[in-house]
Amino acid sequence: MKFDTYLALGDSVSLDMHPYQDAQKLSLVCKQEIGAASLLHRNDDSLHPEFVGRDLITMIQVSNHVNLCENGGTTEDLLKRIAAKELDRFTKDNVLVTITLGSNDLLAAYRAGGDRSGIFREMKKLQSRFDEAIRSLKAKLSKSKIVVTTVYDPTDGTGVMPTSAGYRGKMPVEYLSQFNESLRQTAQTYNLLVADVHLHFRGHGAECGSADQFWYLRSSPIEPSYRGASEIRRVWLQTIEPLL
Repeated sequence: MKFDTYLALGDSVSLDMHPYQDAQKLSLVCKQEIGAASLLHRNDDSLHPEFVGRDLITMIQVSNHVNLCENGGTTEDLLKRIAAKELDRFTKDNVLVTITLGSNDLLAAYRAGGDRSGIFREMKKLQSRFDEAIRSLKAKLSKSKIVVTTVYDPTDGTGVMPTSAGYRGKMPVEYLSQFNESLRQTAQTYNLLVADVHLHFRGHGAECGSADQFWYLRSSPIEPSYRGASEIRRVWLQTIEPLL
């Protein structure tokens, strides 16, 4: 299958900023474009030699890469982009789309919901917005192949962030699992691919017990480290390789 464009949508999980910040802190020699989406499009061969030749520009010559992700991005932000016709320029293209969304919505739901019944109500709104965004995106980009990404859990199921970093107390991570399940249901409804980053990252957060196996940014563990960005790319590649 050939694609004219690779389009990344969603939040900072797909951006270069945090992985590059991590690499700089470790004094690694690399280019700035080492976020998950950038690596899927064009690998950094010196930083990740395992993936030499395993990127979109090499495997299927996708030269056009557009990253519209934003730090703090939410389902509401994606709906606004679609409503503002920002994606209309891609309607005639065969587009590969990766989406990382949900983590910021979940954090907002936790904070706004108060008690568990309030969080549940916020979760239902989130699920509705996600479904609406996907439905609208499919209608807009009729030639697209969309990959949705499950939300990872830096607490490894414990609810406790591996570093405080402003997150105190126990997070109600059962709602994260609930969102991921609804994401899978939406994917089935609209014939999307699911990249199960949540499963792949299990045991590489609060419970990993090894600095070498920690895939999150220590200063802000809701973000991926440079290694984490590559591991997200790994899951995307495994998900789409049957199409290539």
